[in-house]
Amino acid sequence: MYYSTPHSITGKTPSELMLGRTIRTKLPFLREIETAPPNDEFCDRDAIAKKHACDRENIKRNARPSSIQEGDKVLMQNLVPGNKLTTTYSPVEYTVVRKSGTRCTVQSKDSGTTYERNSSHLKKIPTSVPAESEPLREDSPPAPLDTSPKPADIPNIPSRPKRVCKRLLKFDDYVDVPLDQ
Repeated sequence: MYYSTPHSITGKTPSELMLGRTIRTKLPFLREIETAPPNDEFCDRDAIAKKHACDRENIKRNARPSSIQEGDKVLMQNLVPGNKLTTTYSPVEYTVVRKSGTRCTVQSKDSGTTYERNSSHLKKIPTSVPAESEPLREDSPPAPLDTSPKPADIPNIPSRPKRVCKRLLKFDDYVDVPLDQ
């Protein structure tokens, strides 16, 4: 039955696509005999359906292209960590030598050994950009410095929070007599 049932995307039976002909089945099935040679329309429909499914899955998994390029400084993930206290990424700095798709070839800065890893096992080291401060104008006076005396440092004694105690409702009819009297 499987080989004689038309596929939802291609519109052709698997036996037509593989063998180039329709096979006889146990169930009687009336069908117009196709006299024209098979067209490649099913290939186009199949490619469109696969592209649509790929796009839908990428959106669902929040997939995006890797930002790692050749020449970037990266950290490599420890694939076999020693114990739960070891860091996820090794502290050794690597340089990306070659990138082909998601496959990256990295070279150690210290020893020069090369490794091939997937880009998901690498973490890009952000390059620090120095923050530019606003340049001073020559015609504006410099900002006055704060020369006011600072209060003496008062030691901050940590204290625990106090709980607010409320009177229970069952004691509303009870008369309080102070102990001092």
